[in-house]
Amino acid sequence: MAESFSDRRSPRPSRYAQLVGMTVADLDAVRRERLSSVSEETDGDGKRRLFIRFPTPHSRESIQTLEVSNWLMAPELAVAFAEMVVVWGGDKTEPSRQTFINDLNHGFFQYLARSDTPTPSLPTFDTAFINGFIEWLGRMEDGAYVLAAYTRLHYLGAFRSVVTFLKKSAQYRSQLPKDLHIRRNPWPGASRQIAHPTKIIEPADWIHLHSTCIEACTQIMQTVEQGWMMLTEECPKPNSLASHLQRLDALFPTVIGSFVKLQQLDASLARQIGTPEALATLRTYFHPSPRDLVPFLLLLAMVSFFSGETLFATRRSDVSYIEIQGVKRLVWRPYKSRSRRRQHRSFPISDAPDSPTVLIPFIERWTARIRPVATPRLQEWLFIWIPVNKPSEPHGFESKSGGSKGAWQNHLSAFLIENELPHLTLRQVRTTGLDNVHTWFDGDLLAVQAVSGHQHPGVILSHYTSDAARKRHDERLGDVMALRSRWRETDGTIDPRTLPPKQDLAAATPGWRCFDPYDSPVPGQDKGKLCSAYGACPGCALAHLNLQDGYALVRVLQLKVKIEQAQTQLPAARWLTAWAPRLQRLIEYWLPRFQDETVIREAAQWDLDDLPELE
Repeated sequence: MAESFSDRRSPRPSRYAQLVGMTVADLDAVRRERLSSVSEETDGDGKRRLFIRFPTPHSRESIQTLEVSNWLMAPELAVAFAEMVVVWGGDKTEPSRQTFINDLNHGFFQYLARSDTPTPSLPTFDTAFINGFIEWLGRMEDGAYVLAAYTRLHYLGAFRSVVTFLKKSAQYRSQLPKDLHIRRNPWPGASRQIAHPTKIIEPADWIHLHSTCIEACTQIMQTVEQGWMMLTEECPKPNSLASHLQRLDALFPTVIGSFVKLQQLDASLARQIGTPEALATLRTYFHPSPRDLVPFLLLLAMVSFFSGETLFATRRSDVSYIEIQGVKRLVWRPYKSRSRRRQHRSFPISDAPDSPTVLIPFIERWTARIRPVATPRLQEWLFIWIPVNKPSEPHGFESKSGGSKGAWQNHLSAFLIENELPHLTLRQVRTTGLDNVHTWFDGDLLAVQAVSGHQHPGVILSHYTSDAARKRHDERLGDVMALRSRWRETDGTIDPRTLPPKQDLAAATPGWRCFDPYDSPVPGQDKGKLCSAYGACPGCALAHLNLQDGYALVRVLQLKVKIEQAQTQLPAARWLTAWAPRLQRLIEYWLPRFQDETVIREAAQWDLDDLPELE
């Protein structure tokens, strides 16, 4: 039985949280624990250089080395900052550490590099100096910020983290001014400033992308599965494809090696295959290249709406099967590192070409051959591959958990160009999918939140709401304002709040529908304004009825009664001019159109309040 859907990985305590509980922040002990270090070295030219090193046992390189020699422009701060980065970065990923260093380089140390900035020491590191840095981050030219809101916040955030650790450090806190303070919110509202929401993929391009990926995946799966069958053939013909595959299988138990290696092991087979390019084609029968996996990942992104980071780092253990009411389903629960939560998707078992129940088992079998020679971390990843030019050990696409930098973007671009598709990213695929959900559920942020896996609906509104969705929001708001204005102008006669679901709120008479309520042909109505001609729908050319709706039939009958009663209540001229033709239209045209006995029986079940009086 699969684990509970409530499964959630407990957040790890940050390094800061651990240090707060310590009586003395012994940095040497921290370094010994983490095997991280700060080293100041001198190169062959006598130039001082500063390095921060972190152990990375699960990566191809055992040590991550970050050079921060430019920090030596402030010699009394450089080592202290580096020591704090060691404490901060002990439990962070390699890309996170690099990003943190970049934020400090382009933010605080760029500020120090200015000729008019005095070089600080820890004792002179006071609030006034920090305020100067904040003002530099928020500088403006021609009435606009030089740095975007996102950039300002990240540069200040990295600096704030270092200062926080300095203030907690037993080694350095005594050297800092006691009144040292960093303003909490120097730019109110900056965190909500999004310059340009992610552009969604046009519907025609979305359909083209979907069909292209299905075609590519189907072709690859058919080819690879034929190869698997050839590997089981007995006594294949010499120099046939089956023979080549079986001989390669015997020579290379895991990764199919390079053409040079093949020439060394079996020169005869190498001559039969002919070229390195031909060998690269044969490798597809055994394991994927990064280019091979592109349509699979795009297709899975289109049906799951997972981010690229989440997809790339999906583990095999994230996929399981459960049975609900006798129906078997695939459950996909990858871990999203940014939110420290698992995302949840469930798919019925299907043979549809874009179904994860078809794609994921195929990929797992396709990559099984190369897993034994992968690093321990990559052995668990679902999406691993072998480079074409230097086939050696398995790789993964770049993510915060590791992978090969740039591989995904390069091969995605090649796939899009080859299939005449516009440039797009996995972020756009995710945003477009969420925009579709936004459309399907009439802008319900809670529905989009359930699909996106975000903890707060505000994230969706500020970061994942497309221009199209924003326009739909504006239109809905405009419609609500128009409905309210008409309700007030008619003294509550036309009240859309009393209508049941799926009724036309814009129609002036309950139960009726209107093709264009802003262009009413009824005398006295203003063009561009919501029609308020209550009761006039039977004689209007734009009005129509749902003849399969019992509610509509009840309202038509009530309107007939109201018009008949109005004959004794309204002036004769008014009734004959306005209401007699509408009554005739009801009796002769509209009521006879309701002939479905099911609808008539449904109408008899309705118990509705009376309609307002006519004028």
